[in-house]
Amino acid sequence: MENVSVEYKRELTDGLEKEVVAFLNTLGGEIVIGAETTGISSA
Repeated sequence: MENVSVEYKRELTDGLEKEVVAFLNTLGGEIVIGAETTGISSA
């Protein structure tokens, strides 16, 4: 389940670096690549 410390990303994007920095500037968390908000992507 996506929340403040877990972020699902369907694919790598140019904006991913900014999201990683945002996580580092807070309490941290997990970024799961290859998944959608509803779970693991079939692509």
